[in-house]
Amino acid sequence: MVSPEEVRTAYRLLLGREAEDEKVVLRHAAHFSSVDELRTAMMKSPEFQSKVLGRAVMRPKPPPALPAR
Repeated sequence: MVSPEEVRTAYRLLLGREAEDEKVVLRHAAHFSSVDELRTAMMKSPEFQSKVLGRAVMRPKPPPALPAR
């Protein structure tokens, strides 16, 4: 488990902002077993990818509709 302060610090350093609220902080603190795990998850997030890395988040296109019979 990571500490709430480690979660807050990760938000500031990786996403450049504060966490939405204390519930989010506590949920992340309980979910992740290490700072490495927390960091990896945050860096894989769409927010980090688009905001920090400047990458467009790629979403798969839906399959084409099947023709009516």
